Amino acid sequence: MMDDVLVGTGEFGNGASCMFYDKDNRIYENQFSYWINDVYLGIGMKISKACEEGVQLGRYICPRASDRVIFNWLENVLLAHVDKEELKAAIARAVEKAYESGRESKLVELHKVLGLQK
Repeated sequence: MMDDVLVGTGEFGNGASCMFYDKDNRIYENQFSYWINDVYLGIGMKISKACEEGVQLGRYICPRASDRVIFNWLENVLLAHVDKEELKAAIARAVEKAYESGRESKLVELHKVLGLQK
């Protein structure tokens, strides 16, 4: 969810339009805030345009900084504001997902070696 982490205070608005995106992330905006999905380990955030981070993000966006610069900066902002328990839960989900992905990959490999259909 994009409201996992809220940066700044005040009105964040009820909807936003997509400004730009790369293959993994999207940044939306409305008159009050920026909304970013999946900043780090599936955690999203909203940043008020009125706070220091919102002003800085606006400076990165226009003129357009590189996507990597913007999204690296966003990760740092999120990590500075995320609740520790929420971060621990996201890490646990990522570990479980990696485990399941590896398990599935090994099953496919074993089926291939044994000549079984999967």
